[in-house]
Amino acid sequence: MVGTVALPGIQAPVGPAVLPDGDLLVGSRTTGTIHRVSPDTGDITEVGTVRAVEAGGAGGLLALAADETYVHAYYTTVSDARIMRFGWDEQRPAGDQLTPGQRVLPGLPDTPGTRTGGLFVTPDGDLYAGVGGADGTEGPVGTVMRFAGRGSAASPETLSSGWETVDGLATDTVGRLWLTGRSDGGEALVIGVGTGVGGASPTDDVLHRPGDGGSPVAMAYAEGSLWVVTDAGELLRLPLAGTRLYAEPEEFDLPGGTTPAGIADAGEGNLWVLDTGPSGEPGGAGDRGRLLRLGIE
Repeated sequence: MVGTVALPGIQAPVGPAVLPDGDLLVGSRTTGTIHRVSPDTGDITEVGTVRAVEAGGAGGLLALAADETYVHAYYTTVSDARIMRFGWDEQRPAGDQLTPGQRVLPGLPDTPGTRTGGLFVTPDGDLYAGVGGADGTEGPVGTVMRFAGRGSAASPETLSSGWETVDGLATDTVGRLWLTGRSDGGEALVIGVGTGVGGASPTDDVLHRPGDGGSPVAMAYAEGSLWVVTDAGELLRLPLAGTRLYAEPEEFDLPGGTTPAGIADAGEGNLWVLDTGPSGEPGGAGDRGRLLRLGIE
């Protein structure tokens, strides 16, 4: 482990979303407040709060993605689950830097399945969004979608469907999208998502089946591999050669007591792993979370 960044006062941390300058956004599942974290100094600045967040049960602020223009958030309210985007003005006072939200995908049913999901913004501005809760009906639940123009497109392109949970999204150096989650049959999978219209089945292009180990929690791409953290406190490396593995997956134990909730490429041969702290449950109500910087070269 290269180092840690403490996250005092951030209850049930969610994220992280890495910004172009290397800072990170970390949200609070229970309060909807979003914070900017400087990994160099440890300084934490409040960006703003998603006001409509309702955190009953395992709901609340579920996923974040950001670039220099927008913050995208997936969260539950008193009436639905939704994806929204917020303008971000760093010149405004701390705590009041988010502009009113714009709808990307509102009106999703709030179910245990839809309380899993992932967001990812590509360098060219496309927003990938995954929502769990597949129930055998048509519609956005249980699907992975692409929204052109940072979520401004009127309707998304469906890339994959039939997902009970969506736990992580990542793209590699050539822009291929990768997904980890559970199919509607309950099997944990890591797949490469095709770009054809119509929605590929979760059984297409399976890269890896984690099997009887821990369930995937989040995923990132870095240094030629996919990296998956599990609810058993493990870090799984899947070395890629194009769309296939070129070596057997490797498993590493995270530092003792880690409850992983997120993962991101930290650059320079490192990963960020978001640890929710000693609450013993991902997304729990504790406020002693931390960011772990792990060397992977």
